[in-house]
Amino acid sequence: MLEKVSTSQAVVNLFTDRIRMGELKPGDSLPSEKALQEELKVSRFALREGLARLSALGIIEVTHGRGATVTDNINPISLKNVFLPMHPNLRSETREHLLEARLLLEGELAYLAAKRRTREHLKAFRRILKDTSEALDDREKFGVLDMIFHKTIAEAAGNSYLLQMHMVIRDQLQPVLLKHAGTEGRCQVILEAHDKVYQAIKSKAATKARAQAIQNLKVFEKNYE
Repeated sequence: MLEKVSTSQAVVNLFTDRIRMGELKPGDSLPSEKALQEELKVSRFALREGLARLSALGIIEVTHGRGATVTDNINPISLKNVFLPMHPNLRSETREHLLEARLLLEGELAYLAAKRRTREHLKAFRRILKDTSEALDDREKFGVLDMIFHKTIAEAAGNSYLLQMHMVIRDQLQPVLLKHAGTEGRCQVILEAHDKVYQAIKSKAATKARAQAIQNLKVFEKNYE
């Protein structure tokens, strides 16, 4: 169970563990959201974000009217390798490589998102920015919304391989991102930076979106301790 744990990463860890242990097999259906909330003792917000990550990584499939199921071609053994922690805050070289990979990847994702975004993506961006502006004093929620914003950019880019690569990198950096978001005065800066990327994507200014995303990440790297 996930008693007293309310993070989306805990949801991801739980289901990957269940798949590795054979408790969930390819094609198995997951319980309803309501049933999962009651079982795992997590908020609806954290549950949905956790399920979204599992979907982005190709571990589950979510179908309207059918719910969520374990992907048919999932390899339980390979999950162990996918989720091995890289401990970015233990080795400076590993951390630098991880941040470098994120810099390259998110710049191109923003570029593609500006070219391929749909009205539904723009609607999602506006909702996320609104929720983020209302969560400036809630460190955990703000940090999760930060990750959702970047995940939505990856989804709007329309490349399933890049989306999965992005989610793996984001999960490795989650502790760092939450710490960064919790720094005094940092949340407002992040929100304003997100809005600039959104405006570029909305205007289909691909080159500008890429440049803005890279600039934002360089500021993040500079301020990371």
